[in-house]
Amino acid sequence: MFKPLYRPVDKESFKAIENSLPATLFEKNRKRFFELFHAEVQVQEGDFALFKGASEIPIYSSDINYPEYQEAYFYYLTGV
Repeated sequence: MFKPLYRPVDKESFKAIENSLPATLFEKNRKRFFELFHAEVQVQEGDFALFKGASEIPIYSSDINYPEYQEAYFYYLTGV
């Protein structure tokens, strides 16, 4: 029988370790991201990138929105 090597982390169990992750983890993530990015995209002086942090999705085009969740890659790169 297959047993995963790790247990998926849900929101509640993540909160327990959220503040203990070192800033160097996110520095390494950004460094790796930019290595891969520069290998695929030619960048010139003055270029910049925008990253969407979250989306609002209106329910039935009314005044009510679904709960807003942060994009996972935004946290992966910034730690915010």
